[in-house]
Amino acid sequence: MQNLSNMLGGGGKLRYQVFKTSGAFTPSAKLIANGGQVAVEMIGGGGGGGCGWGTSSTQGSFMAGGGGGGSGELIHTFLTITSAVWVNVGGGGAGGVNSTGNQGTASLATDGGSTSIGALATALGGGAGESPSTYTERSRAGGAGTNPGGDSISQLNGGSSGGGNGGAGLGRGGARGPSASTKAAATGGSAAANTGSGGGGGGSGGSSTGGNGGYGGSGQVIISWYE
Repeated sequence: MQNLSNMLGGGGKLRYQVFKTSGAFTPSAKLIANGGQVAVEMIGGGGGGGCGWGTSSTQGSFMAGGGGGGSGELIHTFLTITSAVWVNVGGGGAGGVNSTGNQGTASLATDGGSTSIGALATALGGGAGESPSTYTERSRAGGAGTNPGGDSISQLNGGSSGGGNGGAGLGRGGARGPSASTKAAATGGSAAANTGSGGGGGGSGGSSTGGNGGYGGSGQVIISWYE
């Protein structure tokens, strides 16, 4: 803590405020008198995972899982805050949704939302994982991010597949929807709230509906200072 104390002017007790949802940060009179220097850790929302593709018997057994969502941008920085400022916590992206039946995409996965502290600093949200738009597509890209989501790899006659896991821990990319498994097509795992991790890609399944993508984790902001 000595280095942080030196950077923030030193002296007094360490204080911090965690924002798991959006809200206002109002510096204390003592913090303002000390110059308003704070340390910040912030992360954008993770991208949603793409959905998998279900095939029909007339199409053969192409397996096309969804790409995992990318993680939000993780930033550590120092700021000067001498008046109230709005802290916006980015939401996690939605997972892609497969249409009813054994093929098609009802809705695509969405990017994670950006996290910001007024106009002082912004951490971008992670990109959404891609969903297959046809059963012949062999792979789908994972979402862009500080830690990208996993790319899906589909196979012919590969068997049905479970969904990919959501990113585990802070700022992790979601796993791809696997293409060959003994499991039935499954929904991708959603990342935990306030981790900024990407959602898992949905699994694929022969003669069945592909799994939906998992949701990305929302962002978070931690502001620390001495007073």
